[in-house]
Amino acid sequence: MKPEELESGGLEREEQAANVGESSLIRYLNARSGIGLTKMVADLALEPQGPFKPDAPRTFRKGFVIAVLFSAAFAAWFVWFNLIR
Repeated sequence: MKPEELESGGLEREEQAANVGESSLIRYLNARSGIGLTKMVADLALEPQGPFKPDAPRTFRKGFVIAVLFSAAFAAWFVWFNLIR
């Protein structure tokens, strides 16, 4: 065998191993719905779920709403004074 063939075979095996590891990690994280970026952001932005009404819709936290409004006002102010004027 030529050295190029040995190197390419090794790379293919490494890529296959990486794909197997990645797919097993994705399956593991999908099985655990309590882990993830979406869950973290939802927990930061929304009130906690009620223990007696777990299916009830969650409302936004007051601090999150104030922060979003303040950020939007600051962005509008920045755009108005720096880009439009």
